[in-house]
Amino acid sequence: MSVLIVSQQLRRVPPVVMALLAVAILCAMDAVLKDLTMRYSSMQVTLMRFAPSAMFGALFFFLWRTPRPSRRSVIGNMQRGVLFLIASALFIHAISTAPLAQVFAVSYIAPVLAALLAMAILGERPDGRVALSLLIGFVGVIVAIGGIDLSGAKMSHLEGAAAALASAISYAFVLVYLRRQALSDPPITIALFQSLMPALILGGLFAAATVAAPQSSLAQAWIPIPLSDVPPLIFIGLCSIIGHMAMAHAYARAEASRLAPTEYSSFVWAVLIGFFLFAETPSLTTFIGAAMIIGACFLIRR
Repeated sequence: MSVLIVSQQLRRVPPVVMALLAVAILCAMDAVLKDLTMRYSSMQVTLMRFAPSAMFGALFFFLWRTPRPSRRSVIGNMQRGVLFLIASALFIHAISTAPLAQVFAVSYIAPVLAALLAMAILGERPDGRVALSLLIGFVGVIVAIGGIDLSGAKMSHLEGAAAALASAISYAFVLVYLRRQALSDPPITIALFQSLMPALILGGLFAAATVAAPQSSLAQAWIPIPLSDVPPLIFIGLCSIIGHMAMAHAYARAEASRLAPTEYSSFVWAVLIGFFLFAETPSLTTFIGAAMIIGACFLIRR
């Protein structure tokens, strides 16, 4: 099956629905990653997130006989890959140093930033529904987590909040550049480079540290992966490549500013995953905020 046939079949799905599906798939991946962070360092988990995805991406790229990307495409996708690595690394650092509620609240500014950047970089002019959806979604997140209390915050918490903000800014650029690349590149090409670049960079850093400085903290951060963790890695790889392909399909057919509010739906999935897998009981404000987020996504369904 060629990449053209796959793309034609997926075009039957509305872009907003495709973006929501992508967010759901990536949230399932995050649930498995959360479990891995209990056994491995954040740097190793980051590599374990990208390496399987890159391998599956390369497999699909060749099986679907994807056209060879142009030099301009390679450069653009490599830049996105580096930005995505920065955003991911900063987010992982943020959740390791600050309360999750604070990190979520700060990081969810990304959709708003993406809409603003899309206006400046891509010349998009979102209508009033998009602006209202962004506002309702962001307020919904704040309501769901019960607001932000900075009283008595430790320095590490403020450092985590700063990392979350930097991650959000990086991810906003990732979303905007996704729209730009999706207009010309097949989704599998975009998804492949988004995982390949971080995997190569992190893999190179680990390898260099192991050879040149085996006693360094980076070299010591890597521990052998048992066979029991291979199935989770396969799951992570498939979720990552499929989720990012779905996201690329969505952004190829709708403006970045219109699809940005769908990022808020990840909070709804996070609540459901926390309840069913980690026995985390959501509060009344969480349900109210989740309803607002769903309503925000409903506004831009067409």
